[in-house]
Amino acid sequence: MGFRSDFWRATGGSIVGETTAAHQPKQNTFFIWKGGSPADFDLKLQYRIGAGGSGIQYRSVELPNVAKWVMKGYQADIDAEQMYTGQVYEERECTFLALRGQAAYDPASGKPGANGTLGDAAELKNTIKTTTGMTSDR
Repeated sequence: MGFRSDFWRATGGSIVGETTAAHQPKQNTFFIWKGGSPADFDLKLQYRIGAGGSGIQYRSVELPNVAKWVMKGYQADIDAEQMYTGQVYEERECTFLALRGQAAYDPASGKPGANGTLGDAAELKNTIKTTTGMTSDR
């Protein structure tokens, strides 16, 4: 048995998020894992995106007072045009903490942001595999 909401479903070993021009959420909405508090982890995934943008929230918190399935926190950004893929976005603050190729930090006090480099943004963009309008990481 899989999970299903208006925009998200788990099926066949995949998590699928889907919107159409006629069926859009009122605000960003997320598929939320509630299996405990993970320790440090490496996130490796493949994704496909036909149009628009999406992202993977991590180390985030749910905001049920705003609406069901709403989150605040860090997002690994993904978009079909590859303008934002690989950047770190803060969902509710509407700000980028690190652009593609920058390292980000979140100090105990003060404002989070970029503090180093992981490589050239254009070279990193070239590592994103795209085929026929669908995108996945390597």
